[in-house]
Amino acid sequence: MKHTISLLVLQIAFSSIFLPLALGDNTLIQTTCNKTPDSNLCTKVLQSDPRSSSATDVQGLAVIATDILAKNATVTLQQITSFFKTDPLYKMCFESYITVKIDIQVILEGVSKGNPKFAEQSASDVVTKADTCGKSIQSLKSDVGDKNKFVHDLALVVAAIVRLLL
Repeated sequence: MKHTISLLVLQIAFSSIFLPLALGDNTLIQTTCNKTPDSNLCTKVLQSDPRSSSATDVQGLAVIATDILAKNATVTLQQITSFFKTDPLYKMCFESYITVKIDIQVILEGVSKGNPKFAEQSASDVVTKADTCGKSIQSLKSDVGDKNKFVHDLALVVAAIVRLLL
C-alpha cells in the first residue's frame, strides 16, 4: 500500500512538471494564432516546423513564421522567374517578388532586434506586393497564383504575429 501511494505521488509530480511543458508549446501557438486573421493557417504552418515546439515566446514564433514565409516567397520567385523568361506578363510579379525578399529581411531584423514596428510595416508591404502580383496574373493559367496567395495569406499572419510584439 505504501509503495502504491509513493508511485501515485511520483506520477502526479511527474505529470504536474512535464505535462504543462508539453502542452505549453501548443498553447503558445494556439494563443498566438487565435489573434491572427487565419488561425488555421497559422497553426498549420507553425506546427509544421519542429522549432515551434521549443519556442518560448511570440518573438520566437514570429521568427519561425517569417522563415517559412521567406522559403515560400523564394520558391514562388523562382517559379515566377522561369515563367517571366518566356512570358512578359509575369513582369509585375517578378518586380514585386524581388523586393519581397528585402521586406522579409527587414521583418527578420526588426523582430530579432526588438523593432517590431518596421517588421510589421514590411510584412504589410509583402501583402500589398502579393496582391499586386495576384492581380497581374489572375488571367494566366499557372500554379503561381496559388503560391502567391499562400505567400499573401502567410504574410497577413506574420504581420498579425509581429503586431503582438508592439
